[in-house]
Amino acid sequence: MRTCLGIVCGIIFIIACSFFVFVLNLDQTVYNASFDKQAINSSGIYQSAPAAIVEMISSGQVTTSSDQELPAVTKDILINTVKTIITPEILKKHSESIIDQTLSNKNIVTEDLSDINNGINSKMGSTFSEIFGVSVTANPSNTFIPNTVTFDKSKNQFGQSVIYHNKVLWVSLVASLLFLVLLFFSCANNYKSRFKWVGGFLIVASVFTLINFIVFRLVGFDWLIKVFNANISENWINSVSSQLIKLVSLLKIRFSLLYLYEFAVLAIFSVIFFLISALIPAKQIIQAPIQQTKPTINPPKGPGNGQKNS
Repeated sequence: MRTCLGIVCGIIFIIACSFFVFVLNLDQTVYNASFDKQAINSSGIYQSAPAAIVEMISSGQVTTSSDQELPAVTKDILINTVKTIITPEILKKHSESIIDQTLSNKNIVTEDLSDINNGINSKMGSTFSEIFGVSVTANPSNTFIPNTVTFDKSKNQFGQSVIYHNKVLWVSLVASLLFLVLLFFSCANNYKSRFKWVGGFLIVASVFTLINFIVFRLVGFDWLIKVFNANISENWINSVSSQLIKLVSLLKIRFSLLYLYEFAVLAIFSVIFFLISALIPAKQIIQAPIQQTKPTINPPKGPGNGQKNS
């Protein structure tokens, strides 16, 4: 009965521990604003995004308010304006602000992008003034991109995961510790065996983390970006695909390193538990002393001890 109960508690502990480690790694990468900002900056996507926007304008994806293609002269002016106004610095500023808000405790994320539209309108107005020789003022209602970006995190899947991932992290941690304690006290009736059981299941948990390290280290996820590109016809996606692949690679490398650290921690704990088990003396079986009874010796029958004949 104790063995079955110990195995059940050990299996639940491994499941809860594996889930906790996975959510912990997400907390250190995807849900970590510092990591996200550093990874996006290192991928070079801020430098490639303006080129992608220029590609959109050149291919006719940017149209007038009546859905008509822009004239060639207007395209050239707009392309020159985009290169001047939408710089890597301005993209980084707004992107990092959105990241900080998304990964904060606030539910409503709002980013003001009016400075980009104002800069584009001002640049185009001055350019047309130089061409025509008269003062031209762009219509301030012209919006190359939305003036503001606003969304409710509770109404999309990623936002909901941001809101609840801390709770999931703590619940999985408590479940792991709870079933580890239950495993310790339910598997055997002596401490030597209990430490061996816990050490054994810690080894299994460490093997799982080692397998995850190998998977994230050796398996590439570039095919995900390629499949995504194949299903989307927009040219601007292809313009930043190499940067997206680099971004995914940075995430993969960080994930694999975290699994390696966790493997080392679990392996150290398993060794500690086995050492404690080795230091605990084995339970001695004490047997009660055997009392020797003296055999009853009957006196031999002699002639005098026989029955007398009357």
